[in-house]
Amino acid sequence: RKRLVCWRLISFSSFRPVVRYISSSGPLAEYDKLVKKGTIQEDPYQKKALEHLEKLFENLKDYHPSSLPIQKKTSWWERIGFGKISVPVVPREHLKGIYLYGDVGCGKTFLMDLFFSAVTIPLKRRCHFHSFMIDVHKRIHKWRQEKPSDEYDPLPPLAKAISSEATLLCFDEFQVTDVADAMILQKLFRGMFESGTVVVTTSNRPPDDLYQGGIQRDSFLPFIDLMKEENIVHCIDSGVDYRTKAFVNKKTDSQSGQAT
Repeated sequence: RKRLVCWRLISFSSFRPVVRYISSSGPLAEYDKLVKKGTIQEDPYQKKALEHLEKLFENLKDYHPSSLPIQKKTSWWERIGFGKISVPVVPREHLKGIYLYGDVGCGKTFLMDLFFSAVTIPLKRRCHFHSFMIDVHKRIHKWRQEKPSDEYDPLPPLAKAISSEATLLCFDEFQVTDVADAMILQKLFRGMFESGTVVVTTSNRPPDDLYQGGIQRDSFLPFIDLMKEENIVHCIDSGVDYRTKAFVNKKTDSQSGQAT
């Protein structure tokens, strides 16, 4: 007999830091405000990345996960009883996420946090990718304790559970070094994408360099293709390490935030 398994073992909200900037305006407007105040200096490479984040910010305002069907509107003539009412199920809009990568100190995390704090949808989570994977493995372990070993794959229902908790997932410092992570990411993320979750990611390396030299990397390559298919991949190649500039110029903590 099937038993109900509780997936909410650990809430992602426990991994979300305090948001520094809270505003109803978009990330680009918030960035310009900080430049005008002298908190940060304008960087054309960061502004280019913000164009993608700003567009996603706007699209998320009326976004509904694609796994939830909507009804086609009927005409007034059909609604009063004349003619056959056709109400087909059509998929909702599908949004691509964003994969930001670049050298350390170029401001990837800073930009993602501006975006995250600006987005107003209620189901959003921001966490370090390593913390996310720890939670995933704990949930899988919980599943195996609750289910016989010959039961079906836990990854599809886990992906749906995660998607029900977060329409938007923001991952900081995305990297893959563990073979246990590498072997489950493709199926897990495909399930999340199919359920309508939008992912924004920061990383020090492009997707093609993930899990470089890892065990059974050939089995990991479909995940790389999936990430490139489901995300806009953008490099912040400014060549500037704002951590060093912040140290040399003895800036305040709020100013040095541009470096993360």
